[in-house]
Amino acid sequence: MSAQNKKFDSIASKLQDSYNSGNYDTFQNSFSNEMKQVLTLDITNQFLSYLKNNCGNIINSQLVKQSENGSNVFYKITFERKKLVLMLTINE
Repeated sequence: MSAQNKKFDSIASKLQDSYNSGNYDTFQNSFSNEMKQVLTLDITNQFLSYLKNNCGNIINSQLVKQSENGSNVFYKITFERKKLVLMLTINE
């Protein structure tokens, strides 16, 4: 596993912990400043609460694809009641 993949896995794990514990402030704090302007804390809380109510906790995530430039990765996220694909982008 590359160092970049480990970095993405670490971020995905932290987001999973924040999501499962309902600590959406921590989840939203990982956003870039630009993203925070679009997805305010109130909007983030509403979305994540809706997602949790409909899908449940995250029980597993698996890296399935990485973009050629290495800045985007796709994870298959298994929730208690659904499976979704999540794209993470890291701005350094």
